[in-house]
Amino acid sequence: YIYAAMTFSAAIEGLNMLVRRARRKKAAAQVYAH
Repeated sequence: YIYAAMTFSAAIEGLNMLVRRARRKKAAAQVYAH
């Protein structure tokens, strides 16, 4: 259970990093607008 939770959280962090990079490159203004 703990291992699964750690893997799940790690995957989410990775996705968040990719999303942040994409937002910074494409539409940083929109992020600040929100």
